Amino acid sequence: MNNINYIFWMIVLVCAVAPLYLAGAFIIIEDEDKRKKFLWWGFFYGALFFAYFLYKQMNVEFIYGKELLDYWFSQNRELK
Repeated sequence: MNNINYIFWMIVLVCAVAPLYLAGAFIIIEDEDKRKKFLWWGFFYGALFFAYFLYKQMNVEFIYGKELLDYWFSQNRELK
């Protein structure tokens, strides 16, 4: 069974990595054109990672959800 929790990594990406990346970019990079390029690529890769984690989480939910529903329906046959 796959015990990876992709939701955790999505939350870490949004709540920890993104604000630190944004603040770090504004503190470290002084040139506005370089900062704009740096932020664009960072947000692009962040959205790519977020989409990947969302895709993987949806696959996990679907597989585990099917097993849970099959078990529930086997216990509650009168509701089918």
